[in-house]
Amino acid sequence: MKRSFGVSFFSIWVLLLGIANLVRSLSFFRQSRFLADIGISLNPVVAAVESFFWAISFVACGFGLWKLKERARKLVVILIPLYYLGALVKHFLFVRSDFGKSQTPLLIIYFAIIVVFSIWFLNRPLTKERFR
Repeated sequence: MKRSFGVSFFSIWVLLLGIANLVRSLSFFRQSRFLADIGISLNPVVAAVESFFWAISFVACGFGLWKLKERARKLVVILIPLYYLGALVKHFLFVRSDFGKSQTPLLIIYFAIIVVFSIWFLNRPLTKERFR
């Protein structure tokens, strides 16, 4: 079946999310010594490895969505909420500044919109039909 514009756009978004995590992972690796010296609250090597995991996962799923693989659609429905839940947990655990803490309600709303839209979009009948 032909890929719809919505599925194409969503698969590119997932792919870009993976690429952004790859860049983030490389940045953490390159700057790990400096970040450790200034005492950031999250271990930069752990952050780099985690970002690399998300990079590989999202790039693979982005290509899978592009090729209309049902397995990729099901996996993204699980990965997107886990990714944003993890980001929210890290926000609660590691943000120390008052400004960062003041952004928490907006962050929750932003993440909730992304997660709800992603789950809705990938589970709606018209989208599921494209993957069969």
